[in-house]
Amino acid sequence: PAIAFSERDWVVVGDLRNLTGQSVLDDSLEQAFRISIGQSRYVNVLSELKVQQTLQQMRLDPDKAVLDRNLASQVALRDGARAVIIPTVSEVDDRLQFSIELVDPATQATVYADHATGRGLNSVLGSIDEVSGKLRGNLGEAIASISASATPLPQATTSDLNALRAYALAESAMARMKFDEAGPLYASAIRIDPTFARAHLGMASIAWARSEQQAAVLHVQDAKKVREQLMPRDQLFVDAWEAEVSPRGDSLAQWLALAKMYPDDFAAQSNASWYLLVDSRFEEALRHAWAATVPQAPRRVTTLAHVARAHNALGQPEEALKALDDAGPGAALSSMGTRAESLMLLGRRDEARKLRAQVGPETGKVMWLLAQRLLATMALEDGDVGQAVQLSSMVREEARNLPDPFPRHFQLAHLVVLSAAGRDIPRSELETTERLLAAALADPGHVSRHEDLFRMATLSYIAQRSGETALARRWMDWLEPQVAESGNPMAEKMLAIARANQLRLEGKVEEGIARLTPQLDGSELVQARLVMRDLYRDGVRGDEVAAQDAWLRSRRGRAWAEPALAQLLLPLNAMAAEQPPGSANVAGGAR
Repeated sequence: PAIAFSERDWVVVGDLRNLTGQSVLDDSLEQAFRISIGQSRYVNVLSELKVQQTLQQMRLDPDKAVLDRNLASQVALRDGARAVIIPTVSEVDDRLQFSIELVDPATQATVYADHATGRGLNSVLGSIDEVSGKLRGNLGEAIASISASATPLPQATTSDLNALRAYALAESAMARMKFDEAGPLYASAIRIDPTFARAHLGMASIAWARSEQQAAVLHVQDAKKVREQLMPRDQLFVDAWEAEVSPRGDSLAQWLALAKMYPDDFAAQSNASWYLLVDSRFEEALRHAWAATVPQAPRRVTTLAHVARAHNALGQPEEALKALDDAGPGAALSSMGTRAESLMLLGRRDEARKLRAQVGPETGKVMWLLAQRLLATMALEDGDVGQAVQLSSMVREEARNLPDPFPRHFQLAHLVVLSAAGRDIPRSELETTERLLAAALADPGHVSRHEDLFRMATLSYIAQRSGETALARRWMDWLEPQVAESGNPMAEKMLAIARANQLRLEGKVEEGIARLTPQLDGSELVQARLVMRDLYRDGVRGDEVAAQDAWLRSRRGRAWAEPALAQLLLPLNAMAAEQPPGSANVAGGAR
């Protein structure tokens, strides 16, 4: 009552005061306390990254600033935290004592204090559990909730304080985006304790960011081995990572589960928003994205780009620009593509073109190539097919020396541009692309296998549009059981589009309509509507054709913002949204 703490309020954990002289306790105990409190669904702990960002805004060096009572209170007031917790470890009568003070940041007065003692270093993690549990209860959390997450720290993390200290230092380095420094520290923690799940997940996140997919898989598998002894929140995190690195690649359900259980887990909310965008569930994506853009979210700038993309897809480019402006200049480079799409949708094409032209190879090769693909799509809309094909050809050549999967991705992306331009693609070119994809799909354990299944379904669709229906049918006959086994929803969507189009080209219009109709649930790909319109046209059902035309014309934002597999289908989508009512598909429509 003295501090009026409510459910899901925030606390700032100050720097540990270590009065023992034993350096192994310096970082390890503060990290252990953060982990223990962080399991609560009632109390939220401001992340190290957010604290460092706030210190920088205060013109302080995060590496030198001491987060004592005074400074921690200033941070709390700036970031809307309700309380400050100052932890201390000391020696009292030959026993090790862990204690905390709960501080009101407005007055800097201590409103609650507690401690626990034990003999020897091995007792201190148990003391943290004891103090943490009582603190959560005194802040108003239900006893049942505390008991549900009462996995002892030594079991849930590590019993070795040296491993815990290495992990704490790695987490501090990650907060400063110093991956090269964090990696060896995580590895050191794992050498000391090979069963330290959190350290394995830290290594997995670094490997994943570096596209070292197999290394990420191995670390997630090591974390999975000890899943049952982890705290509930960490169990959900392991589940999400396991789905993230699986060949199926569909981790949305796991991120949604974590976000539901822990609404202020910003990583879960942001990841859920992204995969909802990929699944074309834009209203839902917007809700989860906004949840990860509150002032306490350390990576709100990244998630504001998700907000903007959702607004673009919903036909609200003005709102998208507001979200990007809120993100500030620090987000300019990473969200440049989304901003360019917003400008396009507002009719400010010259501004969009200039913005994309600012992205050069020095900003990142892949980002540059994606910018050129957007410029190629704009050229198609302008009727400049020669410029579009020239840009797309350049992108394909530049991607040949990039690591997997970019050479085959941009090879296929070039064929998509050619198809959108209405050009028939030589059979030899189609078969070359098929060999690249088949080589990747030969490995059933390939981490990104679901992406190549989507690419293969797209290639079948492109083959149809070039009149190679027999080739497309053969590929789809092979692909169908592969997609069914994978269970990946995006691959299933793309294959259904290609199958329905194949039925149309074979004169089986009603079968094609029946095959595609279940897709039209609001989360369909834009190309599903295009194929359905062509099915209705071939079936001489004028009212239904008009309805699909109206849908396509009113969803221009969706055509440009659909994120499926690095916007692979963007050129086709953009041209579909531009076609006049009742027209045949630009390529392959009458075949």
